[in-house]
Amino acid sequence: MFRFQDFDGFQIRHLKGKYEDYEYLYLVKNNKKIIILSQTYHDNYYEMKSIINENLKNLGLSDYNIFLEIKDILLFR
Repeated sequence: MFRFQDFDGFQIRHLKGKYEDYEYLYLVKNNKKIIILSQTYHDNYYEMKSIINENLKNLGLSDYNIFLEIKDILLFR
């Protein structure tokens, strides 16, 4: 279980898909992404995002590039 005070804030990343764009939300601590929430995997993503937005600082958009994406995938396994 995590508490909001365990995090410094959150970042958003937009990924371009074949038919639509997808949004990911990263909970961040000490400039490291600790938890990933995804619009594609979580049915209640926008509800969670709203609650997170009310309780944590928005650290802005996270730049997308394929190398960062691969790094995130490998770190979160």
